[in-house]
Amino acid sequence: MKSSISRSAAWLFTTRKRTPTRSSPPSTTKTEAVIREGDVATVWVEAEPMLFKRRVVEIGIQQNGLTQIRSGLALGELVVARGAIFVDNEWRQ
Repeated sequence: MKSSISRSAAWLFTTRKRTPTRSSPPSTTKTEAVIREGDVATVWVEAEPMLFKRRVVEIGIQQNGLTQIRSGLALGELVVARGAIFVDNEWRQ
């Protein structure tokens, strides 16, 4: 999906991060970045500047405004956090 909305439209990105624990830990992202529909959770990843791709993810614990991402993202990928619901709504039209 190519968005016509400029970066000045308050897009806030979050980068997949690892939580420091002993075992191979999952990553986290802002809870507002996760779109839930039934049993399916998705996020929007920036593939290129202003080009977003929908990604199905497996989520875990949600706490303090963060959601655990167990699978579906690679380290360092930029995830749309603020405004993710608007990207999703535009994609559905």
